[in-house]
Amino acid sequence: VELAAVPTISVERMWIYTSVRKSELKLKTWLKNRGETDVKVKMAYAVSDKNGEKIAFDGDEVVIPAGDTVIVERTRKWDDPVKWSPTQPNLCDLTLSLKIDDRIVDVKKQRFGFRQIEKDGRDILLNGRKIHLLGCSMGVNRMLYPQNSGYMAYLFGECEKRGFNVVRMQNFREPPRIFWDVLDEIGYFATAESSLDDMSRKRIAYEDPRLHDNGLQ
Repeated sequence: VELAAVPTISVERMWIYTSVRKSELKLKTWLKNRGETDVKVKMAYAVSDKNGEKIAFDGDEVVIPAGDTVIVERTRKWDDPVKWSPTQPNLCDLTLSLKIDDRIVDVKKQRFGFRQIEKDGRDILLNGRKIHLLGCSMGVNRMLYPQNSGYMAYLFGECEKRGFNVVRMQNFREPPRIFWDVLDEIGYFATAESSLDDMSRKRIAYEDPRLHDNGLQ
């Protein structure tokens, strides 16, 4: 059992999409109002990396109905982002602040790498350039996989030394957040596992929207 204290007005989740071709940052945010009255909030964004703040911009004022959730989308041009790549895994933090009358009521921070992965015929492109992926499949589960960042960095670091740069998490559809964070930090790729295997105990039908939504995340 877990107990969590959450504010009446909060950022429930946030998706970050990056486009190298368009030099564009696209944000999709879910805002929740647990109160009994409608509330107007002001959104403010800031993007920073290890060297300091890169861009900052205000969002729109949004009215969140009582007891409801609204989805807000915002697109921002970013002409000179520091891109993520396996050789230079640069990461940024996006901070979203919700304000009511200049009073901050909630803050959400999320890390991301500015990159774009595309398919061109049989080729995989990273930031507009062809990249060769060589990897393996690891059949692990939560019981056997230590949720320790040091161990994970060591494991995939050893894989990199042997020429690998991507891993498929076989029968491991829901790795902990720390797993994705470590791969981002060391410049390693992963393919998210679907539920289309006979060994999974939590199979989701292909037409189930949850399968596609989870893939987008």
